Amino acid sequence: MASLIFFPFLGGVFISLVLVPFAIRLSHKYDFLDRPGHRKIHDSPVPKLGGVAFVVTVVVVFIICFVFGSFSAPLKAEEDLPKFFFIMGITLLFALIGFFDDVYDLKQVVSLISVITSSCFRSPVFPPSVWSIWPFLLPRFG
Repeated sequence: MASLIFFPFLGGVFISLVLVPFAIRLSHKYDFLDRPGHRKIHDSPVPKLGGVAFVVTVVVVFIICFVFGSFSAPLKAEEDLPKFFFIMGITLLFALIGFFDDVYDLKQVVSLISVITSSCFRSPVFPPSVWSIWPFLLPRFG
């Protein structure tokens, strides 16, 4: 059982160790950097493609786990394919929202509305749960 969890984790670590430095070099080469500003907390430019490398790692590991079997039992394609596409679609949608936020510096309310709207999609895996997660998306006061 431990090997079923260990190998995807090890594969994810290896893919990340390859992709993240590549993404950092690519960010510097094409000047895709987040510059310090009045709303920023960093003092030097930060590469923006680290998140892309992370998402690619998650997607590749998830595809490998789907193709070679789940963590507990072999997958049944006709039953699990809709779940797979839903999880991949939502993952890529959230990644796309984050990428557009990096590129176009979206306002916080636009990002929040995008995330809440994305959470409202009907899921074959989980019941609609926007009402159970929305308090965690809002800032805490007090």
